[in-house]
Amino acid sequence: MLRRFTASAGIAVVRNTWSGMPFQVYPGADLSLRLGSSWKIYASANSSLRMPTFTELYYSVGGHAADKHLKPERMQAYELGVKYLRPGISAIASLYYHHGSDMIDWIKDLTAGEEAVWVSVNHTRLNTLGGELTVRITPGILLGRPDFFIRSFHAGYSHIHQDKDLAANLQSAYALEYLRNKVVLQADFKIVRGLSLNVSYRWQDRVGNYEAIEAGKSLGQRSYTPYSLLDARLTWESGRWRIYAEGNNLLNVTYYDHGNIPQPGFLFRGGVSYTIR
Repeated sequence: MLRRFTASAGIAVVRNTWSGMPFQVYPGADLSLRLGSSWKIYASANSSLRMPTFTELYYSVGGHAADKHLKPERMQAYELGVKYLRPGISAIASLYYHHGSDMIDWIKDLTAGEEAVWVSVNHTRLNTLGGELTVRITPGILLGRPDFFIRSFHAGYSHIHQDKDLAANLQSAYALEYLRNKVVLQADFKIVRGLSLNVSYRWQDRVGNYEAIEAGKSLGQRSYTPYSLLDARLTWESGRWRIYAEGNNLLNVTYYDHGNIPQPGFLFRGGVSYTIR
C-alpha cells in the first residue's frame, strides 16, 4: 500500500519589515495515491503570500491612483482530484477552493464619469470555488488502427464561482473579473498522407463589466457576454517542405475578452517553410 502512496511537504517563513508584519509561516503539502494501474487520486493544501508591486504601491499617473498603504495578499488553496491514465485515453477531474485575504486589485468607479481613475485596493476577503474536467482521446491507439483519420480529440470544461460580486458601478482589472465558464474542444484529423487538419472550438463566459467607448466617447457600462470562437489550421508536410494555412475566428465573432478593447474578427494567414540540413 505504501508503494502506491506519495507525499511531499514544505514550509516558508516570511518577515517583511516594510509592512511591519511579524514572522509568518506558510506551509504546504501534496498527497497522491495510485489505485490500480490507471487511477490516481491526489490532494493538496498550500498557503502563500504576495507582496504588492511597485506599480500597485506608487503608480499614480495616467489615470491611476496607487495606494502606498496596501497590505500583502494571502492565499490558502486546497485541491482534490482524480486522474485516469491508460494508452489512448487520459482524463483529469478536480475541485479546488481558494480563500484569499487582502487580495490586491485595481478598480474604477464608473459613476465618476471622465474623472474616473483606476485605484489600487485590497479586497478584504475573496473565496473561490472551482472545478475542471479534461479528457484526451487518441482513437488510433484505442482501436488498434494507427492510421485512423482522427488522430486525437481533446475536451475540457472549467467553472469558477466567487462569493464576492462586482458592484454594478465598478470595473475590476483582474481580481473580480474571471472566466466563470469555459469549454474547449479540439480535434486533429489526418486527411491524406502528409495533409492534416486541426480544428478548435472555444466558448467563454466572463464575469465582470467594462466601459464601452466609441469615437472617444463613453457609451456607459456593459457586462461581458458569452462568445464562441472557431479556429482551424491546415498543414501539408513532405520531406523538408511544410505549407500551412490557418484561420482564426472563422465565424467573425465580435467580442470583448478583457477590458474595453474589441478583439480581431476573422484572421487568415499562411506560410511556407523549408528545412536546411
